[in-house]
Amino acid sequence: MDPLEHVLMNLLGATTPDLSYCRFFEEYGIFQASKLASITKNRLATVSYGVLTPSVGDTPATIVCMFLPPAQQDQILKIVKWFLSKGTNVTNKTWLELTPEVLEYWQPASAIVTPATPVGSDAWSSFVKSTAAKFRKTIKNHSVPYPKFSEDRFWVTWKTNICIKLCIHGVQFVLDPDYLPETVNKTDTFAEMQNFVFGVFNNILLTPCAREILHNHVDELDAQAVYRNLVALYGKGIKYQCADHCHIH
Repeated sequence: MDPLEHVLMNLLGATTPDLSYCRFFEEYGIFQASKLASITKNRLATVSYGVLTPSVGDTPATIVCMFLPPAQQDQILKIVKWFLSKGTNVTNKTWLELTPEVLEYWQPASAIVTPATPVGSDAWSSFVKSTAAKFRKTIKNHSVPYPKFSEDRFWVTWKTNICIKLCIHGVQFVLDPDYLPETVNKTDTFAEMQNFVFGVFNNILLTPCAREILHNHVDELDAQAVYRNLVALYGKGIKYQCADHCHIH
C-alpha cells in the first residue's frame, strides 16, 4: 500500500473511488502523498468536485458541484500539518507510522494553548464555542442546486434564486453591501462565509463580465465585493451590459 492509499483508506476511510475524498483529491491534482503539502485552508473551501446524479423519469442525469464538508476539511488539514511537522525527510515508512489513533490525539505545537483564564470562565467558554467554529461545523455543504449565471438576460431570475439558496445556508450577510462585522468573533465567522460563497460563485458565475469581476477579487476571496459589483453592473439593465462596462473593481 503506497502512502496516498494509506491516507485515503486508513486515515480518511475512503474505501471506494467514488467517495468525496477521492473525488476531491482527483480534482485538486493530488496523486501522491507528498503533494498533500500543497493543500491550504482557502483552497479547501473553494475547490469543488462533480457528482453525477442519476436520471429520474424525464429528468436527465446531471453533474452537481460539491464541496467537502467542514469536518472533512479539518481532517485533511490535520494530516497536512502532521506531514509538515516532519520536515523534509518523510519516507513511505514515516507515512505508515501515522495511524488513526496517532492522528486522533496529535496536535501541532502551535495549537497547544494554555488558557489565560479558568476553564469555566465566560471568556474561555466563548473561545471554545466561537460562532466561526460553529459555522464551519454546521454549514450544509450537501448537494444544493445553485443556479448558474450563464446569460446576461437571466440576471433578475438568477439574483432571486441565489438570494434564496444562500439564505438557506445562512450566509445572507455576504449579499449585504453595507454589512460590517462588529466584533472579532463576527469577523472570523464572516471570513468563513466569504470563503464559502466565493467557492460557490467560482462555479456558477459564467458570463464574461461576471468572471472578470470574480477574478478581480480572487486574491482576497471577497464574495461580498463580487456580489456588490454584480448588482452595480447588471442592476443598470440589459442594455448597459456590454464589454465596455465590465471593468468594475
